[in-house]
Amino acid sequence: RCENKGNRKKHSSGKQHPCDQCDYIATQSWHLKTHKRSQHEGVRYVCDQCGHLSTNPSGLKKHKEIMHNKVHSEQPEPKAKLERKFPCDKCDYIATLFDSLKKHKQSKHDGVRYPCDQCDHVATRSQSLKKHKES
Repeated sequence: RCENKGNRKKHSSGKQHPCDQCDYIATQSWHLKTHKRSQHEGVRYVCDQCGHLSTNPSGLKKHKEIMHNKVHSEQPEPKAKLERKFPCDKCDYIATLFDSLKKHKQSKHDGVRYPCDQCDHVATRSQSLKKHKES
């Protein structure tokens, strides 16, 4: 965070960066990139000491500082976590997020469609329709 209040305008342009896969809207382009990597691409950072999974490098660093630097001697050793996977029961698709599996099933198997009210375009996701209408 920027501690100098006079410089805050430099960090926030007021521009919005919507995710094309969900309803998330970022105020910085790098926030959107981080969101997509962790929430939609399933990018995880693995602790080399216990297997803990983090969605970002700073989270992994914090985990290591707390759990492995033995700052608190009473703290128990963490258990290794396995990456969660959500397989589709209708095809070979495997999601790393439940929400991604839900959206996959809706668009690929349930036939959920979002028709444009201004032309004959039909989208498989609401965000895709929104982007179509804005273009």
